[in-house]
Amino acid sequence: MKTSALRKIERILLLLFSLVLVAIGVGHIIRGSVGWRNYWGGLVFAPFAISFGLLLIYVAIFRWAKLKEKTRDSKGHRRDAV
Repeated sequence: MKTSALRKIERILLLLFSLVLVAIGVGHIIRGSVGWRNYWGGLVFAPFAISFGLLLIYVAIFRWAKLKEKTRDSKGHRRDAV
């Protein structure tokens, strides 16, 4: 598979994951619950899950190229984005 095709698949998967996260959070808020237990028994706060999902959607749509590009240090040398 080409690199560009892999990046497109990664972007779509991130969008799907974030949409599911937002949908689960909104579903719990609508039912009157502010959280749920995850697989390991930890409490997940629904408004935080919604906010995190929206942040991931923003990154996948508007900042994907910035996330994947290589940056330069103060001397102009290329390095991977941190």
